[in-house]
Amino acid sequence: MKRILILTSDKNQAVQLRAMMEVMRQEFEIAIGEETGRAILSQRYMNLIMVDASTLKSGSSWVFGFLANRGLRVPIVVLGADKNIVKEVPSDDLPQVAFVPAPLDQKKLVCALSCF
Repeated sequence: MKRILILTSDKNQAVQLRAMMEVMRQEFEIAIGEETGRAILSQRYMNLIMVDASTLKSGSSWVFGFLANRGLRVPIVVLGADKNIVKEVPSDDLPQVAFVPAPLDQKKLVCALSCF
């Protein structure tokens, strides 16, 4: 069973994402905001991180630097955006990254998660 972190800045978005992925038998953690995300990533190993694009737009691509500084190569799925959202992050620091463009639906999410 995979441990998947859902990182978002909006509680409603977190609930919607979790509901879409209910068909998958995985262990999900939800982090609303950067501080909570950092705390979870500092305490637990995740097999995959799903990042809502609004989280990256509202501040920075901190998650990529955070993982790189710790030497973690955790795959990331960016939800609701294309690769232009992380253009300021050096490619050497990027783990395996997939992008799921908006609008999000269950089929797109399951397809993206099956890649990892």
